Amino acid sequence: MSDTYFKNLNLISSIVKIRNLKTDIYQKSFYDTSLLFDKVKKNLKSIPIKKSCTKYEGKKWTSSISGQQQTYLKSAFNKELSSTGYILKVISNSVISSDPRQQQITIEYIGEKIGDITGIWENDKHLFKIVKIGNNNLADISNSRLIMGFGPSASGKTYWAKNIIKILSTYSQPFPNTFMTIDGGDYRELSEVYQIVVDTYKKKNYAGLAQLVLTSFSVTQKSLFESNIIKRTIINYLNNVQYIGKISLYVPETLGGCGGWKRPVWCSKILKPLIDITGDKKYIGLMIYQHKTGDECDMDIPYKCVGCISSGKMREVNEGKKYSSGAYEHSYTQGEVEVKKATPYRFIIHNSGGRKTGNVTNKSIFKDLSDTPLIIDESMKSKFELKYGCVYQYKDRCERSIRGAGKIKNKSRKTRRKSKKSTKKSRRTRKR
Repeated sequence: MSDTYFKNLNLISSIVKIRNLKTDIYQKSFYDTSLLFDKVKKNLKSIPIKKSCTKYEGKKWTSSISGQQQTYLKSAFNKELSSTGYILKVISNSVISSDPRQQQITIEYIGEKIGDITGIWENDKHLFKIVKIGNNNLADISNSRLIMGFGPSASGKTYWAKNIIKILSTYSQPFPNTFMTIDGGDYRELSEVYQIVVDTYKKKNYAGLAQLVLTSFSVTQKSLFESNIIKRTIINYLNNVQYIGKISLYVPETLGGCGGWKRPVWCSKILKPLIDITGDKKYIGLMIYQHKTGDECDMDIPYKCVGCISSGKMREVNEGKKYSSGAYEHSYTQGEVEVKKATPYRFIIHNSGGRKTGNVTNKSIFKDLSDTPLIIDESMKSKFELKYGCVYQYKDRCERSIRGAGKIKNKSRKTRRKSKKSTKKSRRTRKR
């Protein structure tokens, strides 16, 4: 069981056998009288099966869970997410690289014996030390970087982050090719309890459990799974003198926690701890977006996107998180603001999301706002565009075939109210 759970955990020790160490971590993290994950499955057995009227009926999201089961699930999540086993699993899987052979993190156990482990991360974190990122020893690293991936949810930030690492490794030397990621989506995928809940509701013919991750702010409810808790745990662990300036980070960020309107105005609170860890005050800014819907995309036909709503809806059942476009405008607008604060590299990418025109995949638009252009001649530009399926433009030198600038058209509240009033008036006229 521990081998499956710790599939990608590259653990080393000069004191104890690794197999025995992993087994001990697993048992102390997830066993008391029996295995935590078995108890979660047993607890969810009584969830009723959803009966559909026809085989063509789509699966619906549900809130079907008893108060007792909800309380139990919350405690099960608390146990897993605060465990040594889970946090080690998160660290070892939170890596992105331009070279698949270097997509790993090596962690050393520095305790004196196996018996030192309690299974609770807060008590055990001093026993584990990150010693390698990819093939590079931490002691030898002096050029750690921070990449911030701004933009709305479901816009393709992770896909383009991998591309950016490849691009900057090629065109901007020296540049690290392996980054640690801080990504709530990864944390959900790596939680065994979370995946049990998702699989259980799918087997019962539901799209998913709505309370698992709430899609909007609620005064009366909290999500059963809260990824921000894990983000804080990882950031606190990395904000240690032995890691400062040694670990490169890629962080996708929708900026839901800043930018005004009942949020803190400034986003520096989100960025500061990440800058502190990497030591990179000149961080790289990406703004990756699709339009809210494909129909709203104002790009010319060969560059139109799928749209965030379609992309989000396609993946929501497998992810166990219901997609909501409620924060789209805020994420887009604030992302545009924050990406322009980065230096020297700033990129705004309109991601086509794999949309096709006929049998041809539409191209993304790669707008380079950097201090100096990344691509300096036509030969480089042609190779770049062919490799990454995009068109490249530096600042305001627009390609002739691209019509729109992809701006989001925000209406003021006053305008929206007027629009609603005129609509109601026209309906009343038609009734008469």
